[in-house]
Amino acid sequence: MRTRPIDAAWTAETWGWPRGTGIMGRRPLRGSDRGSDHTARTGPSVHFSGHTEGVTEPCCPPDLTTRSACPQCGAVATPVDSLTVRALVTPSALKRFLPGSFCFCATPACGTVYFSGGQQYLTTDVGVPVWQKEPFGERAVCYCFGENEADMRREIAATGASAAAARVREHIAAKRCACEIRNPRGVCCLADVIAAVKRVQA
Repeated sequence: MRTRPIDAAWTAETWGWPRGTGIMGRRPLRGSDRGSDHTARTGPSVHFSGHTEGVTEPCCPPDLTTRSACPQCGAVATPVDSLTVRALVTPSALKRFLPGSFCFCATPACGTVYFSGGQQYLTTDVGVPVWQKEPFGERAVCYCFGENEADMRREIAATGASAAAARVREHIAAKRCACEIRNPRGVCCLADVIAAVKRVQA
């Protein structure tokens, strides 16, 4: 199976953003910015990315809703921020990038990863393996912290369970995630990690 390293130097400071800004260059929201509804919420869970998990808030809340059909396979694709596309395509692919509303195709047998209008980026145009399009068994599902199927399987064999999801939750709570520029889908991978553990256990 092909593997490619993920550059750990992708940080706000590396890209020249001021200290205290988020991964997309925004200052982190304070309670007064978020409104009384947010500050009043003190429970252990929050709803995001289509699921509810035991963290105080999502590492990268999705804010895109437009869905389009993939031009190659016809499947409905999910929206993805252009920052994700620019961060993850290869240098040669980036040279032909044009601004647009991009979508991510997760169909395993489809070679297209990103598309927008007439633009189309294939798996060969992306600088990291897209796990949805890789063979099951050793795929890295968490692009920030390296949680992968092979380690999950070894952990389950040794202990009877995998703590991969718990580890990712801890990182989310500590504000360490950079899913917008590491995960090809551009969103939090926690749901993917939970599903991966279930697949490995099956």
